[in-house]
Amino acid sequence: SQQLNDENPLHFKVLLTLFKLLTGSKIDCPRFGSHWEQVGFQGNDPATDLRGVGCLGLINALYFVMTPEIFPLAKDIYLISISENQNFPFMVLSINVTRIALHALRDGLLNRHIIQENSVWSALNFFYVAVMFHVFKIWKHEYKTIKDSGYVLKDSEKFCRKNVKVAIKNL
Repeated sequence: SQQLNDENPLHFKVLLTLFKLLTGSKIDCPRFGSHWEQVGFQGNDPATDLRGVGCLGLINALYFVMTPEIFPLAKDIYLISISENQNFPFMVLSINVTRIALHALRDGLLNRHIIQENSVWSALNFFYVAVMFHVFKIWKHEYKTIKDSGYVLKDSEKFCRKNVKVAIKNL
């Protein structure tokens, strides 16, 4: 997967779009700085968190916030991510879910859905959102906190890989 490239202005535009849609900010923020932590990157440079999945990690998140029917879900997940008791790094979760979706794709688990949608992109994005929704449901209703995050992610991955159809239907 292509890595974040500062020579490509589109990459920074995607980062800015994610930042603005999630936070409601109208101001263009700089490429580097602690403001990225507001949307759940771990430091001053989002590229560091994206290493494992490259720009695909941004593309999935962009689909999530740019698709009108599912933006309310993205916003709900973002709001719980910045809540006092149940907070977690939103973009780090999103990037982990991208990794889960990518592995499911590589392992052929999305093949039936790809044929149904007639699109690898649609199937991958759908599955990504389905896993995000699955994690969110557990997080919210079982009052999970950051110390539970590893377990929640592992269990969600196991469930969604085993039940691709169910995960997508639940969405």
